[in-house]
Amino acid sequence: MKLRFSFATVRPVGHYAKLCNQFLQHPHVKAIYADDKGYFIEAEGEVAELEPLADLLASTFPLSCWVTATNTVVIEEFTGEARPLPVALTPVAYCRHCQDKQADDCSHCGTKADGFVDVHGLLETLLEFGQVSYDNRNGRRSLTLLNNLDKHTSSLMFCDPQALNSALYIDNSGVLMLSSQEKPQLRLQPRPEFTEQHQLARPLYNCHLADDRISLALAAMLAQQGIVAVGSDSDYRPLLISQWIDGPAAMQGDQELKPLPVREPVQHRAIVGEFEARYDDGHAYLSRTALSQAVDPQLAAHYALEGLQQQQRFSDSTAVLYLSRHHQSGLIYKNANGEREWLMRLPYADNNPADLLTKLVETSDTAERLLTRYQHQHGDWLAQLTGTNHRRVRGNLSGIMAMVAWLLELDCSNDAELAAEQLLATALGHEQLVSPRLDYKLEIDEEGIVVNWLPVLQACMSYRLASPDTPQGIAFGVIDSFADFVGNWIEQFDKDIGLNTIVLAGDEFDNPILLQQIRLRLGRNVTLKLPQPLDLAGNNLALGALFVSANKIGTAPSSARIAEEA
Repeated sequence: MKLRFSFATVRPVGHYAKLCNQFLQHPHVKAIYADDKGYFIEAEGEVAELEPLADLLASTFPLSCWVTATNTVVIEEFTGEARPLPVALTPVAYCRHCQDKQADDCSHCGTKADGFVDVHGLLETLLEFGQVSYDNRNGRRSLTLLNNLDKHTSSLMFCDPQALNSALYIDNSGVLMLSSQEKPQLRLQPRPEFTEQHQLARPLYNCHLADDRISLALAAMLAQQGIVAVGSDSDYRPLLISQWIDGPAAMQGDQELKPLPVREPVQHRAIVGEFEARYDDGHAYLSRTALSQAVDPQLAAHYALEGLQQQQRFSDSTAVLYLSRHHQSGLIYKNANGEREWLMRLPYADNNPADLLTKLVETSDTAERLLTRYQHQHGDWLAQLTGTNHRRVRGNLSGIMAMVAWLLELDCSNDAELAAEQLLATALGHEQLVSPRLDYKLEIDEEGIVVNWLPVLQACMSYRLASPDTPQGIAFGVIDSFADFVGNWIEQFDKDIGLNTIVLAGDEFDNPILLQQIRLRLGRNVTLKLPQPLDLAGNNLALGALFVSANKIGTAPSSARIAEEA
């Protein structure tokens, strides 16, 4: 009897390749192989001989967040060979061989030592002062008791895995993700009882389990003290994942990248944000750097586009949907003359709520009458909202979300980031099959076409007046309607100029509703990709900066023509 044991993965898992090689020594394993779909072990023997092998494989291969399925099938012939696979170990947190050995490099999973730290001393400091910091192999990590947290801490480390379901809105697949050998983070919403108990300042957090050997030992001690979670901060970028078309995808993370084959760049070194890109002999080398340099908000999308197109696996007809909280956002591509061109963009200038509502009133008599009705019912809050200049938003998606959150009184702070998160948290509570349709419009200016989202504000106020008890549906509609609007225009541009692939980039895509609705809206009609193995908004920008000359930025006459004809 011949069997094939399969481990389907969406990206390489170096530890699996190493385990496949080790199982070649098993008397019943005859062949192994790996491809872009996963890892495979082929065996031959009687049923009584293969059943123990199956059990051994199940107990030996650790759970990886990149695994999408495992199965066993009967085969007629072997596909693989009795030859070891090449092994390039990929980052994991720790394994069963090293989890209690802080100061040792691990020959099994390839992780470096976290260094020797007095964990009992860390525990005492944390309990006495409410916060403690230590160095691990990745950088500096700080932990804070929940009652000491402020709004700046955006991650939670859970000390007791058994508390995940009671503290968070999370399903079984999410629990398995967090428990995997990579120990990634997931962006999740705490349950109201957990939020109230600990007076949490944010509506959403990047949640994870202990992801280094030091925090693993400390978490066990904290759990014994009845502490289920602590705030978590680091000076490096932990792996953050979200669900994508064919499985999980990295939203951010310090993944070690092989040199990338690229064309000759404009310059041989660039620093963007926390990342450095260097060119040498046909390859780009990417790494983190302490020489941080601010990202030019007007050039970030251009960097994202060039970073993709200069790689040999993306065609020149690839466009980038770049959505960022801090940079100029929109749909950008390279025209027939080799110029980077905005097909459509979101406004970048910032405004306060009073200015936005004034502009809205100027659009029509209907808008003016609506605002009068709104003031009649919510005058005290509207006066407070418009009476300060501390609340300011840009025209990116998070700015739209923040402004709607303020109008709906979902958030009363001056912090646009927290207000946008509150709208997303509210939208995650929408359980109906339908939501309000909100109209995003396009306008043509001297630089091309730009999104006008003032009608969205008008619609949200109207829906609130008509149905004040359904903020979840309105909140979901803001994001869902934006995804539908963008999808419609991408299909229009594809029809008119031909877009081979749309690649998503920018930190707005850590919004799970946006990512899902874009995928559902466009996934069947347009080839959608993420910039992996690059970041959504990190090392991809540094790579692209090698190829961008600031004096070669085109306007968008073709997009304006398409908008006029559509």
